[in-house]
Amino acid sequence: MIAIFPFYFVTMEQYYTGEMNFPPINGVDEGSIVITLCAFVTGIIGNKKLWTQTVNFPYFGEQPLNFGMKWLVAFFIYIYALSGLMNIYLNRHKKHFKDIF
Repeated sequence: MIAIFPFYFVTMEQYYTGEMNFPPINGVDEGSIVITLCAFVTGIIGNKKLWTQTVNFPYFGEQPLNFGMKWLVAFFIYIYALSGLMNIYLNRHKKHFKDIF
């Protein structure tokens, strides 16, 4: 599901604003690269060995690596979603937005 969220929000933003503008760093391009790299590293090192190793996270102490990745990915997904929703809100005055309602 995480892999499709950036595509969903870009498409939704394009539908409501009539434009498809990508910021310099976006979830579609860079997110696809990160997901691909995670898949390659997981394949080389091994799923259990990589994601269950413990890491010392600030304020959380010793936790499995997948604990940190889960929260980091969720944070970036929410930021990306909020930026898309903010662009829709800021462009609500445009003719295209008014025509679809």
